[in-house]
Amino acid sequence: MDSIQFINTNKKTRSEKKIKRFYAYEFFSNLYFERAIFIIYLAFCGMSILQIALFQGVINIAMVIAEIPTGVIADKIGKKYSLIMGNILVIIYYILMLQGEKNGLICAALCFGIGSTFISGTDEAYLYDIIPERETSVKYLGLLSAIITLALGVAMVIGGYMQRGSWNYVLLLGLFSQILGIIIMLSLPNITYNTNKGEKLKLISIFKMLKKDITLIKIMLIVGFNIGAVSAVYILGQEMLSLTGVSTNMISIIFCVDNIIAVAVFSNVENILKIINLKRSIIVTVLIMIIGFLLLSITNAVVLVLSILVISATSNYLSTIFMDSFYNRIDEKIRATGGSICNMVSSAIMATVFSIVGIFQENYIYMLTMLGIVSSLLIVIFFWEELSNNFEKR
Repeated sequence: MDSIQFINTNKKTRSEKKIKRFYAYEFFSNLYFERAIFIIYLAFCGMSILQIALFQGVINIAMVIAEIPTGVIADKIGKKYSLIMGNILVIIYYILMLQGEKNGLICAALCFGIGSTFISGTDEAYLYDIIPERETSVKYLGLLSAIITLALGVAMVIGGYMQRGSWNYVLLLGLFSQILGIIIMLSLPNITYNTNKGEKLKLISIFKMLKKDITLIKIMLIVGFNIGAVSAVYILGQEMLSLTGVSTNMISIIFCVDNIIAVAVFSNVENILKIINLKRSIIVTVLIMIIGFLLLSITNAVVLVLSILVISATSNYLSTIFMDSFYNRIDEKIRATGGSICNMVSSAIMATVFSIVGIFQENYIYMLTMLGIVSSLLIVIFFWEELSNNFEKR
């Protein structure tokens, strides 16, 4: 009995070491020093709002097209090599951004979009594979999100100040952080699941699972719609703040504060759910989110900052709960592919949102407000009961 306990403890210790290294990889891989100000950088390069919308649209279209193929690749060759491939494409993105030419920027958008699909969903699936047995997954998922947002927050402040000297410093530092991420990932094991020759393609298995479990489809649609609207606010918020007279340095600090708040949210999702009933928690969070979207239309810098922070925090809380439910309903052998399909839906909605922004430039704030409110209401109307039942049964 003691020997069995020793073996189990040993396995848990090894798993925890892998998790710590993986968290270190995530930290360095998410040091995007330009993230809070890249819209301002594109304007600095001479791009109009329409061209900026096209740039973001290209990223999202690339993600839509590449999500499923890269998810299948991740499940086939292993999540480790999928993540490294994503890092390499992000490095190419930085190299092209350093050139500053408009045609090169579009190619950079393609590389970033495709690179993101190699990483998105795969990193969460990899974490699920190395979590010790009988541990609560939401705890590790929340900590992963907290580390990612912490990295982004640190990078945003540094990037905001570094651009004073040169935009090249900002981009080069991002490039080097991706290289560090690759070095750390090389020290981690590759995780694959060998399949029998007669096993059906994983993509077919995913679609069969979606057909059988309608809740998975609801999760993808509701999360995709909400993340699409919230991401558009998050990205275009840079330009909105700039138009109200907020300096570039201050914008980077504001988004850093947003990430600090996100760290607190992600780290305490499980604790909040122990205190507040899940259904009530979702309803209250959605109501606060709607208020945040309504505040967007008020042309005041302080109110705009408050609305962006509120929308981001509430979305982070909800998405953690929803995606934990999503991954727990999918077989471990096809988690990366399933995550890719979910991210593909989000990317398709984001591409649609940015297309609307490009067409209706003058009224894009009102359009974002409307989309945000609709997505918030859909969470309550179509989804909260399924999630609560699923979460409480686990």
